[in-house]
Amino acid sequence: MLLSTLVAGLKGKLIGDNDTKDIYIENICYDSRKVLKDSLFVCIEGYHSDGHQFAMDAVNKGASALIVEKELDVPCVQIKADNSRAALAYVSSIFYNKPSDKLKMIGVTGTNGKTTITHMLKSIIDKKEATGLIGTVGIQIGDDDYLPVNNTSPESLEFQHTLDKMVKAGINTVVSEVSSHGLEEHRVDYCDFDVAVFANLSQDHLDFHKNMESYFNSKAKLFNKLKDKNSCSVINIDDQYGSRLVNIVTSNVITYALEDRTAHVVGAITERNKQGTQFTVSFQKQNIAINLPMTGDFNVSNALAACAVALSLGYDLHSIKRGLEDLKQIPGRLEKIDLGQKFSIYIDFAHTPDGLEKVLSNLSRIKENNLITVFGCPGNSDVEKRPIMAKIAQRYSDKVIVTMDNPKYEDPEEIVADIVKGFEKNIYETITDREKAIMFTLEKAKANDIVLLAGKGHENYQLIKGEKIPYSDKEVVYKFFAKGWKSEVASE
Repeated sequence: MLLSTLVAGLKGKLIGDNDTKDIYIENICYDSRKVLKDSLFVCIEGYHSDGHQFAMDAVNKGASALIVEKELDVPCVQIKADNSRAALAYVSSIFYNKPSDKLKMIGVTGTNGKTTITHMLKSIIDKKEATGLIGTVGIQIGDDDYLPVNNTSPESLEFQHTLDKMVKAGINTVVSEVSSHGLEEHRVDYCDFDVAVFANLSQDHLDFHKNMESYFNSKAKLFNKLKDKNSCSVINIDDQYGSRLVNIVTSNVITYALEDRTAHVVGAITERNKQGTQFTVSFQKQNIAINLPMTGDFNVSNALAACAVALSLGYDLHSIKRGLEDLKQIPGRLEKIDLGQKFSIYIDFAHTPDGLEKVLSNLSRIKENNLITVFGCPGNSDVEKRPIMAKIAQRYSDKVIVTMDNPKYEDPEEIVADIVKGFEKNIYETITDREKAIMFTLEKAKANDIVLLAGKGHENYQLIKGEKIPYSDKEVVYKFFAKGWKSEVASE
């Protein structure tokens, strides 16, 4: 594609006397290590490095043009933009021929529940047509295996490329998680959505957003990315921020709730057990009972979000019921591990105060003996939530093992020390090494206990001192039983 075509609508300034009309661009990069001949290299100032410092390296590798935020002393065509991330989103959309225009796009935002809602929607829509999915667990095109992602919302270049691949694979509908970071960093710019979902908002990422109002404003940006007057906002009005958002959006609105009976889509839980949750859905004087194969009242709320979206797309309640009742296990979302042991093991991604409280409060309702929680907190982010999560773990658990999560560049011992400041009862132990903490917990578990491994969920790595080290809670559990380790159940 000609550079002149790529940047024709970009609010940027051509530096120097160079002419862009004859420069051909083969690909776009923002990582100089991936530059090939005839690349357009976009210089992005990141958190740990500045792409402008690698511009000369990119040129030496064959980059034929640069997008910059400041003029560089580099012998190459340069287009100066106010914001390189926004410029990357624009040229990526043009390079891949505006793929979102060819798709029905559903975006889901919220502090918790995005992954579950998108998987529920995929299960419903898959009954009718192959669906694309983009989110924390990975990228899925139809029934293909997950492709890995680095962020909940991939960088705009990868996001647009993924949408292009979905178009070429014959996908018509895409469900995508949309994070606040993704919205702030322009990762989903130039992608218009048919349906936008607001699930909830609670404390998280305040190291990035600074306060809850800023966090809310970031989430609300998704609702400015709706395609046209026929687009729909699906909003949880049990959430105080959702109730605010209803009065701000200008699109069609469908509300949902478990508690607020004024919502368009209303749920009522009828039974809870270890196998799942039974609830009814009411919409426009229609009612249907659904057996959801997931525990947790919060997952019923997630299911109501999926119901509301599907209804906005014209699905009937019976089709929605089939999709939800056939829902497959979502990796790391209250994932139950059953290897024949006499106690229950759940792995969950709960890594925020609200997420942990929702998981623990629901597990406490179905426990028959002790509820044992293993958790930690990530490093280099939101220090304030650490003792808060200890208080929550203490409120619902009979025993707590505090360990590491993704310490990143922080000392894991210091993170653990921050967490334990929140305990008022002596019901906790600290074992910083996460694998050892889980092994210890499984060894001590007794019949009918519930063990919750919280924080890591589906993740198959730990971030330690800048390195991504292979690690999985699930693999540790399998390793425990594969080695023939015995829990205290066996010796009773």
